[in-house]
Order: sequence, then structure tokens, then C-alpha cells
Amino acid sequence: MAFTGPVAPTPFRLFPALLACTLALLIGGCAAQQQSADGSPTPARTSVPTGGSPGAGPTSTRATTTSTSSATAPAQVDCRKKKCVALTFDDGPGPLTEGLLDTLVKENVPATFFLVGNMIKQHPGVARRIASTPGMTIADHTVSHPMLTKLGAAAVKREIVGNTRLIRNVTGVSPRFLRPPYGLHHARVDDVARRQGQAVVLWSAAALDWQYDKPAKIVSVTMPQLAPGAIVLAHDIHPWTVKAVPTLITKIRAKGYTLVSLDDILGGHPKAGLTYARGEH
Repeated sequence: MAFTGPVAPTPFRLFPALLACTLALLIGGCAAQQQSADGSPTPARTSVPTGGSPGAGPTSTRATTTSTSSATAPAQVDCRKKKCVALTFDDGPGPLTEGLLDTLVKENVPATFFLVGNMIKQHPGVARRIASTPGMTIADHTVSHPMLTKLGAAAVKREIVGNTRLIRNVTGVSPRFLRPPYGLHHARVDDVARRQGQAVVLWSAAALDWQYDKPAKIVSVTMPQLAPGAIVLAHDIHPWTVKAVPTLITKIRAKGYTLVSLDDILGGHPKAGLTYARGEH
């Protein structure tokens, strides 16, 4: 029942899997170009995080806007007592996101959406629908999905803070989680996140939906990576991923897991500026 997060700081670690994944990313493109490649099941920072205490942001990223649907928020779950898995979706909002929301609401499954600013500008109504859907969490995935570790201090701040402000202006929600594109971050990124009151959230299981374009393959790749406390990375911009979600939900539940929000799986008290790749278990 130990909690392994936050991730222990390790200077300049680059695992073989990350190297292989980085090559694939550079070939395949990224979210802003509709070709998402957010990393591998073992993302790593490229420098030491600064850590820090929670910022002055709001106490929750769960939407407080009144929903126009009849959906009700899933009940809070103690992940120290149950086998929990959290679903997260990057790179939207997009044209397919509303269909995914319909599935999640029907199945009473919470999820977190790490939104890209350039996509919010194209689909502001979808972003607002996420915010008004009970059980859904909105989080920060930068304005344009760059490799933050390649940017200077001013550009890093623009990407993170600019998207935080955009999300707040469009949806009324202040995000409390940041996922750096490709899972790449360092002390400068972590410090900006800390100042925004955001925990850095990576993942422990990846759907690899930038590599495979068949729903059945997405399911078969994801399931073996699951363990109590798993945070799953997927992308709501891919039609094969959206089609895979109903089967994925069924199979996850059949294995005895409870699907929960990031707030639940992180115990409700993630620390701004610290990094989490999995939750309580």
C-alpha cells in the first residue's frame, strides 16, 4: 500500500526506452500537428526538479461549472484500499473529444484532459463541455506542445502560464496539473509549474496510440502495463483510441480495477512543482 510518487529526482537520466521513443517522436511529429507522440511508459526528466510547496492556485481542477447534462460525478475513491487506474488524454480538445466524453459519461468513468492551447482556440466549445461534465478534470499541456527542455526561460513561461490563462478564460477552470510534452522537463519547467500551483504529472502506462492505429491493438498494448496506481496516457485526437476506450474500460474493470480521477489516485494532495508518474496503491 506504499505510495511511490512523487518521482525521485535524478539528474540527466535518459533511459534507453526514452532514447528510442525520442527518435520515434522526431520522426512521427507531435500534437499540434495532429500526430501525437507524448513519450513512453517510462518518461524521465532531463534534470533535477526543484520541488516546492503548493502554489496559491485553487484546491481542485475538477470543473465547478454547472453541467447541462444529467451526469453525476463518480464517487470519491480511496486508492489505498482499492486497485485504482486513472485515464488521461492529451493533445485535445478536438473533433473526437465529445464522442469520448459521451462514452465516459455513459460508463461513469472520470478522466483528465491535458489540453493544448492551440487546440482550445480551435474548439473552445469542446473545452467548455469538458469543464461542465461531472468527473472530468482539465489540465495544462502547454500552448503549442514544444519540447520545453529546448526553450529558454521566457518561452517556457509563455507556454505554461499562457495556457493556464487561456484555460481559465475559456472554461473558468484553473488547472492544477501540468503534463510537459513528451514527458520532458527540468528544473526550470518544474519551477514555473510550482509557481502556477501545478503538479507535474507523467504516466506509468501508455496506449502507444501514436504508434498503433487499431483499437484492438491499443487495448492489447495497454492492459499488460497496468498495476495498482497506474496513470494511463492516451490521446483523444485519434479515432482508433476513442473507439478503443469502451473495450478498455470493460477489460480494466474485469481485472478488478476501479477507474478514478487524478485527484483520487494522487491522494487528493499532490504538491505543486513535484513530479508524479503513478498514484497510491
